[in-house]
Amino acid sequence: VKEGSCSFTFAENDTCTFKVGSREIKGKYTLDGEKKTIQFSFLQGRFTSTAHVAYSVSTLSIVFNADKMLSLVQKVAPTAASYSTTLATLATMLESYKGMMLGMKLEKK
Repeated sequence: VKEGSCSFTFAENDTCTFKVGSREIKGKYTLDGEKKTIQFSFLQGRFTSTAHVAYSVSTLSIVFNADKMLSLVQKVAPTAASYSTTLATLATMLESYKGMMLGMKLEKK
């Protein structure tokens, strides 16, 4: 993802907007400062996800468990391998990972 190409906007009424390019997804969030987690709910609750957070005055780091994404890549990889040796190599490497986390660091503007 290119820096500056996506953004999160958090409102005080527990709503949020995730923007990538010209596309926007509106949702809700619940921040649990004690557990240091944030739960997102998008598409009228059809998609929910909980992430671990670390925050300061000007930054917010959000880290998601990547097991579901890894599972999807592993399912798609055999078909896509005929088109991309890079994806085939990546899928083979990912077979040995469990509990991988993916995340992003957001800066306040």
